[in-house]
Amino acid sequence: MRYFQITGFIVVSVISFFFSSSCSEKTQDPLIPEKTETELRREAELLTLTHLHRDAPECQVKTYSESEIIPPTPPEPIHTQKKAELLALRHRYEGTVLEDNFRILRDLIDSEIYKTYLRETFTREPEFQTLDAFWRRTMMPIPTETYRPLFDGFLQNPQAEDFAYLHQRILEGKGALMLYQGLSIFCARNPGDPLNIPKIQQPQHLIDGPFRDTPHHAFTEKTLEKWIFDNGQGENAYNAFEARYTDFIQEDSERDKKKIRGFFNAYGVEEGLILLALQEPDLTGLLLWYTADEAMFIAWVNDA
Repeated sequence: MRYFQITGFIVVSVISFFFSSSCSEKTQDPLIPEKTETELRREAELLTLTHLHRDAPECQVKTYSESEIIPPTPPEPIHTQKKAELLALRHRYEGTVLEDNFRILRDLIDSEIYKTYLRETFTREPEFQTLDAFWRRTMMPIPTETYRPLFDGFLQNPQAEDFAYLHQRILEGKGALMLYQGLSIFCARNPGDPLNIPKIQQPQHLIDGPFRDTPHHAFTEKTLEKWIFDNGQGENAYNAFEARYTDFIQEDSERDKKKIRGFFNAYGVEEGLILLALQEPDLTGLLLWYTADEAMFIAWVNDA
């Protein structure tokens, strides 16, 4: 996908930059052309990026303008009640809910208060006990009418499995953007730390994807094979379809950012993340699955 290509370019550029820097004192090889003005400017930009750290503005939650947010839906009485209960539990911890890759928020979500709320508020099959199982293993509502135009000119009569698999691809694509856009900002853990790229190893669960060990994976290869080889329109039709839903992923990821910013503006980070977990559990599950470092998450949220 395009965002993986962009990310790969960034990583290669950074590696190339450090390699060239380490050899800067050597005599210029006459067989190697001198760097262009564009290349020199890009190296200067990368050097600036490597100096970013958690105290940099790019790595801090800020107040967002009205054009940068989607205002949250006012909480219902049950949300207010559970928020108070979770805040009471939260005060037993030192630090912020963002620290150590959302350690406190993850503990709150794993509490009986939250898990009971989730089970009593949302009905999904099969039964679930945790937020992880809720958003990954159950049959979540799929916005078929929102997705239907994406199939125009590709599949005349998309079936339930087509919508389900497209939904899966969209969630995985949004998660990848969340991870790699945040990574590209290079927010180091502490001032003076090296780049996060070599420091934060990609966990195995991110490599495998959120649906690898779930019932959703059963039909993925079959559906993808149908899309590519049996769509009745040829390879070009599939390529156009893929480009269309990739653009949708970008747009929907931006909507997710604006939702989260709206909660931050309205309630602050602490209460905002707790209310987000109560009102938008699927989005919360997605961000906790794909977030490997809180500064990278903030960098993604701030990225316009």
